[in-house]
Amino acid sequence: MSCLRDFRVGLRCELPELVCSASDGGRIRIAGNRDWQGYARGFGYQPEILPGEDFTFTGATRDGKGMQGSAYVEAVKIHWNTARGKYIWYELLFSADGELAFGNYSVTDSAVPDPPSPRGLGIALDTADEDNVMRMDLVLACTGVPYVDSSTDGWTYREAGNFDAYVQYTRRVADFTDLPTAGEIYQLDLDATGVLTWRMKWARVAVKYPRIPILGAKDGKAKFVTALVVAKWTAFDDEGTKGEILAPDTTQWWPPE
Repeated sequence: MSCLRDFRVGLRCELPELVCSASDGGRIRIAGNRDWQGYARGFGYQPEILPGEDFTFTGATRDGKGMQGSAYVEAVKIHWNTARGKYIWYELLFSADGELAFGNYSVTDSAVPDPPSPRGLGIALDTADEDNVMRMDLVLACTGVPYVDSSTDGWTYREAGNFDAYVQYTRRVADFTDLPTAGEIYQLDLDATGVLTWRMKWARVAVKYPRIPILGAKDGKAKFVTALVVAKWTAFDDEGTKGEILAPDTTQWWPPE
């Protein structure tokens, strides 16, 4: 993974406890099953791996000390903050698919940094562009099913679970009738570059929250009227047409190939 912002890993060991007739009232704990989770945050509109995939995680410091283990991608969150002009960035959430080892591991990011800008990027519903979009968030998830058995030596492994996704975006609004209809189904296209898009077929609008400020809470200045729209993915539309979720590089995330 290139152009990372940071990463974090947490390892835990369950400690089953008991008090019995032989422990003289003392609490006894044994080493139970082990599991680990982590995240990596980087700049870009499409991470190299997506939810439902396995990969070898290697994390290290500059002096070649680090960790390595087989991991499973649980979710990806991609954020566009057009209002503040910040880079497009993502969060990759992963969990154990086996042992995590610590030792002499090194990783070098030799790519040329090219973080994308959200300037001018927005969202289209049924190919019609939404106006005045300020922020967008795309969440893809394929929560893993954890297991520990006699072959895993106490380490937690995961198999792919079910797929899910949703989009939310904030826009300035003058006429509430311009907002999509709650309960209706749309095809969503989120701009990644102005040419490439994330495509979601289909998405049903769950909620829309108009926000009408009278006075700014902190500085007393007037604010724009805005609305937050949340649309959740549905695999089939009302006519039974099967949808799809396509990444900007045309990778078909769902249905899985």
